[in-house]
Amino acid sequence: MMKKFVFMLGIWIGSAGVMTVHAQAPQVVDTPQLPCVTDALDKLLQRNYPLGVPGRNLPVTAKTEGVDADFIYYIPVVVHVMHAFGPEMNITPLQIESQIDVMNEGFGRYGRGFNDNPLGGKSNVRFCLASIDPDGNPTLGYEYIPSLYAADLNPFTQDTLLKRISQWDPKRYLNIWTVRRIVSGFEGYAYVPSEAAGTVYDGIVANYASFGLFPFGTATTYGQTVTHEAGHFLGLYHPWGLEEGVCSDGGTDFCDDTPPVPEIYFSRWPSCSQPIACDGDLRQVANFMDYADDACQNMFTKCQVARVLNNLLTYRSEMVSGSNLASTGCASATDSTPALDSIFVYPVPASTYLIINLDIVDVGSAKVEMIDMTGRKVYSAGNLASGRGPITVDVSQFSQGIYMLNVWTNKTEIHRRVRIGY
Repeated sequence: MMKKFVFMLGIWIGSAGVMTVHAQAPQVVDTPQLPCVTDALDKLLQRNYPLGVPGRNLPVTAKTEGVDADFIYYIPVVVHVMHAFGPEMNITPLQIESQIDVMNEGFGRYGRGFNDNPLGGKSNVRFCLASIDPDGNPTLGYEYIPSLYAADLNPFTQDTLLKRISQWDPKRYLNIWTVRRIVSGFEGYAYVPSEAAGTVYDGIVANYASFGLFPFGTATTYGQTVTHEAGHFLGLYHPWGLEEGVCSDGGTDFCDDTPPVPEIYFSRWPSCSQPIACDGDLRQVANFMDYADDACQNMFTKCQVARVLNNLLTYRSEMVSGSNLASTGCASATDSTPALDSIFVYPVPASTYLIINLDIVDVGSAKVEMIDMTGRKVYSAGNLASGRGPITVDVSQFSQGIYMLNVWTNKTEIHRRVRIGY
């Protein structure tokens, strides 16, 4: 938890390190960003835990075809500035806030994330610095924590040692740790949710020099390292998947709208050169999940957006629930967040799955039924696990039309007309 002396240290550093921002064109730097180390860590985790890390969030059976495109999902964030009393402790509140802005722009396809690529997708995932800590106390959403691990972090042997020093409930917060250096010069890493959601491994680690818009105006410091790692946090892979190799047996990122590539390649600004991909198309170097100077990157694809939503609703539904946003201080970030002790249903109309999110604290089970307009009961299920996660109803075999949806819990109930089919 955030100790009082850490809180005050953060205020002192923030006030002492205020910078003046000058808009300028990005400058070419001599050294490209080095890759994230997610691939190697995911492979190691899979070898150590073939069935997934014990205690991880288990997915619900949910898919996101047709999910309401206007609904905004907010993710509460806490930033742990880990330092060994070196330059890495000089991250300012301005940098932290700028990093949240960069992530929101990238996922929202605006600002630095704007693109007119026909494959580009807009995700309604947003990030919010928490204003309430796990103990219910006010927070600025960041803290400054001394640790020798921050000087030269070895993620293969020291990852959980660093994270255990200060980790807020990973089921409720996206934890981001910044450090002076990750061994071998890696820029950052994060585990995909299917491997580690809700466990001590969960969260993002980043080199402090790649965090936020600082130093301002260079081609590699637009904060896209953390946008890239947030993609991993939400289930996205590099375009070559988990395996590099020749095109015939290379890995996959499970998205058809990202051209398959056989290997790592760094694209440099200002040329942002695009080699030929395996399928003859140009490599998608503007994609946040590939490797390129920050100034070259500005897009997630439509498929990647769909995967993000699927992972969000299957592994991180509690994190984006209205009750969690209220308890972490992010509820005021959006008017589209349902009130505490409510139920919301989406998409409407639905064609494949109807998703019922029971945003109610301490609900153990629920009963759901659907009645067609002739009064015939077409679906009924009881003792459904609910809590703060979604329940899904397969409506793919339902006839097109209007149905009455009835949901009962031990706290409340709803009776709502829903449309199936388009």
